[in-house]
Amino acid sequence: MSTTKYATWALVFGSRSPREDVDNFAADSAADFNLDAIEKEYRTAVAALLPGSMQLVGEEFIADVADPEISEDWAADLHEQNLFTQADEMRQMFEANPSIEVPSIEVLGPNPSHSAMHRRTRS
Repeated sequence: MSTTKYATWALVFGSRSPREDVDNFAADSAADFNLDAIEKEYRTAVAALLPGSMQLVGEEFIADVADPEISEDWAADLHEQNLFTQADEMRQMFEANPSIEVPSIEVLGPNPSHSAMHRRTRS
């Protein structure tokens, strides 16, 4: 089996890494959350959506060169999942970690990068 790099996180999602997405979402409240745990959950959620032998290794998507389960549109399909804009999943990742305030998310668009959302805290 021979593997190859199919893409980077930046090419698929427009941000440098899953950690950058989490850090940007947490913003000024970063100290209130276990961001390492949230990043791990985020990576796990993305990994569950990957086709065939594809894996997220660091910030690279790699897979078997000859994997028939990986379509030409795999990156677009993954991007369309809008994982980071699905308020319930992201809120659950933050709720699973100790904090003073639980973030509530207002989805502003289909882009899964941090620019697609607005972070608010409940009073």
